[in-house]
Amino acid sequence: VAARGYWRLLRILRFLDWRQQLRTVHGQGLWAALDTLVHRRQTETRARTRRLVGILRAYRQAATAMPDGALVLDRRDARVVWFNKSARRLLGLQYPQSLDRVLTQAWPAPRLAEWLHEGNPETTLEVPSPVAEAQLLSLRLLKYSPDQWLLVVRDVTQLARLEQVRRDFVANVSHELRT
Repeated sequence: VAARGYWRLLRILRFLDWRQQLRTVHGQGLWAALDTLVHRRQTETRARTRRLVGILRAYRQAATAMPDGALVLDRRDARVVWFNKSARRLLGLQYPQSLDRVLTQAWPAPRLAEWLHEGNPETTLEVPSPVAEAQLLSLRLLKYSPDQWLLVVRDVTQLARLEQVRRDFVANVSHELRT
């Protein structure tokens, strides 16, 4: 009886160690109940894992589809933890070389280090793109977790041009009205 109990326990431990699916056991007694419990937990864990993987894929697709660049930064030293394809395009980041690098080393933009150090989510920073000097980027920090920031990078070049056209038009109209 002890040998049979030892063999059943060894069988369950082997299945748990090898991460194999334990087959349901038809029978009665303590060992059958233990087998059934382990099987149920394995089934629940696999279903939860499938659901979480599905959610993770959906988040990745959403982050990839965003037209704005998104970077997750470590709050202590602004190390790049993650970035999407738009950030790669807007900032010239390369995967995986840019991961775990301090952002200000990868992109030494003026005032960027001070702005990141302040960590004020209420302020935005407009800086030229490291990829194209004519391109103007707007940066915004969002609290992502207790020890991470989400940096959102938006191309505002067209918006800046439109604002300049508006200012020029107002200046021209006021000049014409004065003359």
